[in-house]
Amino acid sequence: MKPLEQTPRKRLMPPSNSVASKGLKHRRYNTTATSQRASILHWFSDISPRLSTIDAREAMGIMSPASRIYELRNMGHEIILEWERQQDTTGTVHKVGVYIYLNRLSEVRNV
Repeated sequence: MKPLEQTPRKRLMPPSNSVASKGLKHRRYNTTATSQRASILHWFSDISPRLSTIDAREAMGIMSPASRIYELRNMGHEIILEWERQQDTTGTVHKVGVYIYLNRLSEVRNV
């Protein structure tokens, strides 16, 4: 019997005009919680103060952004949640959480 040839898996990337693609290049994702928290903070500081669940999954490969946001809140970051309807790359509309970064609580207390 001839062994089956494995075809390389392709990573789906968001359309080039989507918010998820801004400032991010195709890369391998690091799935450690520390790396994911750093990616989220980078997004908030350099790309947008708003991050949807779809953006986190499609642009950063973070499948459970709620867990990372919970950890960031416990570290002193002020992040609120709003709900919106958004379309994913397949055109399907979902009700998703949108996390909005306000500031780091320690910065507010020291002012």
